[in-house]
Amino acid sequence: MISQQDVIKAIDAADVHFSWCWECFQKLRRQEVETQDLVDFQLRLTKAFAKLDRIYRAVKSEQAYLIERKSRYRPRWFSARMKRLERYLGTIKEALGIGRSLGDGFAWIFYRDEATLLEEHAREQRQLLLPPNVGGIGELAFLEKMQGLGGMFVLYHAITSYLRLGDVSFFDPRAGRITTIGEIKTRHMGGDTYNITLGFVAGSKDNPLVRQPDKAINQKNSGPPSHEVLDDLTQKKLKRQIDQIANALTKQKKIAENTKLKTQANFHFDILEDVVRRSRLNAFEFRKGGAGLVLGAWRPRRSESLGQRLFRKGGNVDGILDPAREAALEVVNPAFSDNCMFVGSVGGHGSGFPPMLVGGVPMVWWPLNEGALRDLIFDYVIVVTLFNPAHLWALLRERGFIVVPNDRSQVTRIYRPIGKKRFEVANFDYFERLVQHGLLDEKAVVDMIEATAAQAVRVAGDEPLRVDIRPRLIV
Repeated sequence: MISQQDVIKAIDAADVHFSWCWECFQKLRRQEVETQDLVDFQLRLTKAFAKLDRIYRAVKSEQAYLIERKSRYRPRWFSARMKRLERYLGTIKEALGIGRSLGDGFAWIFYRDEATLLEEHAREQRQLLLPPNVGGIGELAFLEKMQGLGGMFVLYHAITSYLRLGDVSFFDPRAGRITTIGEIKTRHMGGDTYNITLGFVAGSKDNPLVRQPDKAINQKNSGPPSHEVLDDLTQKKLKRQIDQIANALTKQKKIAENTKLKTQANFHFDILEDVVRRSRLNAFEFRKGGAGLVLGAWRPRRSESLGQRLFRKGGNVDGILDPAREAALEVVNPAFSDNCMFVGSVGGHGSGFPPMLVGGVPMVWWPLNEGALRDLIFDYVIVVTLFNPAHLWALLRERGFIVVPNDRSQVTRIYRPIGKKRFEVANFDYFERLVQHGLLDEKAVVDMIEATAAQAVRVAGDEPLRVDIRPRLIV
């Protein structure tokens, strides 16, 4: 049976690579990073993920084994064991999320100006674990042996939370952008021989990969390419994926046609840094961060073991949350009839993915001091948010918007009458998350919506018009 110590050991082994990657970021900030560091970063992070994947799959395997034989065990023991295994899985997910925070920050170096491609990536489903067995072997081999193919830098998607379309991206330093996205298929040919097929879509005919001659990973065993390497089902899947990639790159070319609106943004990073600095063991430290936002930080008992820190994080924090009641009252306005409170977090990785919003910036690149960033990412400190959206709604109403929340304090409709027409906002919960998780000031959110409304009215004339708002936050 898998023990808690087994999980801690695997997490701490992964943390050796995490810590190296963190130091690589500090070299980047000091402009001391070397080219080999960038190559090694992805390999080390992938190896860390492989360690976590193995223990995660082992826990899932034990769960399946016990469920299959449930009738053989005492109900009380079975329930307790399953609960313990679920806690193991949750803790491993936290570690995976920390790794992806680092992966997101790394990929951002190359993807920060690719808003359209990021939006297309976001349409695809996230994958918690690396591909198992043959697929994982092929992708790691490609990353190790084919880095620099065509003079381009290969980015591996699986170590990030937001790169989901295809398996790899190619950054062309001559163009200064992502020009190619590829899908990797691997087939075991027997023994220690594997055939790796790269299907890719290039943004132009003069792309270096188009001109690149065939290159085998193992030159000694290389031979003429086989048209029967992939079975029919895999070929159909690859074609479908390549079509999706082609569609995304086509949209990338059209980005210049989009109208760009600029509004001033105010973030509450200074408040976040302050509560992290003042955080302590016995209770949460709270500070108001905006009209309807409170940030609170708590520092669990220190441990150099990441695995131990993550297990301690799952304990009972009800007692140390007592100051939250008083802090919440700071953002309750007696004049509002729709006060409510949502509790969230900053930097939480419980899902296995960092909570990065579309259009947002990875936490690694938030303008915080090095100590605060490290404490947040590596769970030396826990930060919660208390958010009363009634303040955001009130600001919108002052600007002439009609805001209609339901009895669960979720906005079902928001619009502004314009003569006989009206401007209506959909998916408003995204804008609320900008405040609660992105730490954007409420006024900045309202200015963003109002600027879009004004532009839509100018363009639409008398015709109906749908406008897609693609916020891009710059910090």
